[in-house]
Amino acid sequence: MRTVCFIELKYKAAILAFTGLLLFSLFQCANLKPDDDITILGNACAYLWDAQSSDGGWHSETHGIMRSGESLTPFILDALLNVPNSIYVPSPQDIDNAIEFIRKNVQEKINIDSVPQILDYPNYTAAYALKTLSRSTHSADTLLVQYLTQYLVSQQFEEHRGIDTLHPAYGGWGFGEVGLKYGKVGHVDLSHTRRVLEALRRTLPAEHPAFLKAQRYLARVQNDASMTNANQPTYLDGGFFTSLVIPETNKSLPVPGIPDTWYSYATATCDGLLALRAIGVSWSDTRIIQAKTWLVQNQELRYPQGIPHDDPLQWHHALKYYHLAVRGEICAVATCDNIQRQKISTILISEQRDDGSFMNPMGAPNKEDDSLLATAFAITALTHAMY
Repeated sequence: MRTVCFIELKYKAAILAFTGLLLFSLFQCANLKPDDDITILGNACAYLWDAQSSDGGWHSETHGIMRSGESLTPFILDALLNVPNSIYVPSPQDIDNAIEFIRKNVQEKINIDSVPQILDYPNYTAAYALKTLSRSTHSADTLLVQYLTQYLVSQQFEEHRGIDTLHPAYGGWGFGEVGLKYGKVGHVDLSHTRRVLEALRRTLPAEHPAFLKAQRYLARVQNDASMTNANQPTYLDGGFFTSLVIPETNKSLPVPGIPDTWYSYATATCDGLLALRAIGVSWSDTRIIQAKTWLVQNQELRYPQGIPHDDPLQWHHALKYYHLAVRGEICAVATCDNIQRQKISTILISEQRDDGSFMNPMGAPNKEDDSLLATAFAITALTHAMY
């Protein structure tokens, strides 16, 4: 593991002002007492950069579907690039190697004109590849960014794929299965839809039709509380579930006697609010207000509220780090008090392992038993909640 020295800027400034030099020998890392969140975030970054393979990618040793590194690498790189340089400064060569790995895999395995060859979460891969490559100033990436944008737009379930506005998948995105016939959909959920929308927001104008169409999908998975009255059902609380298309994707219970409706739960509501922001919905919009209200009323961080605890797969435990990550992202864009931010930090401080990593032993259903994925989630949580 890299040895990381975390020196607060105020110490640096004082030393430089006094001597004009950084007297490293007088201020050894072991003697400094930086804030806990700086330490755990820096150590987590060091762990992930040390885990980078010689080909520039990150490869799961726990789950075969992430072993190729196609989806894991852009996801991890995106998390690491969001960390302030005041916390951790990676090697420029390591960044270049990761970007080159992404370029190579995207160019070889996505073909918008025929059958895409990515087998490792195609739309997640393309979305995070777009997010990372859109930061690049390299001229070679300009066409690739345009290509990824075109590919993700083509993956939206809408008229050109034989999906009309009445279909529950309309406006959404899913896994990205190859070979779907005209008028057919595969896996569709809010998590994929949110990530694609955030990626496209970096490259498409706000008025692009994809964002307008996405509003239909988001409306269908939000338990709209705007028409409240004395007899308003309690499930219409402004929160979100994830899919009308694949019922088992929802981690909450179905609402008894109400077809195609599930109770709201925390991770989906975070994703829903972030998706609404990605398509440019204003803070004063009732959809945003409802989602924010739900999250304020359901602030538990140890597990996502709304997910039953007697579920055989124990999703309320399996989504631990995903939940903290999306809660952190909410803190970055919405009202989040310092107590909530500090709770995220406190939980992560207690769970970081000696090598800087995180791992959820109950996280197999969400692949959080892979320390690469869990650590990237933890970095996302801290970066957005604290900085």
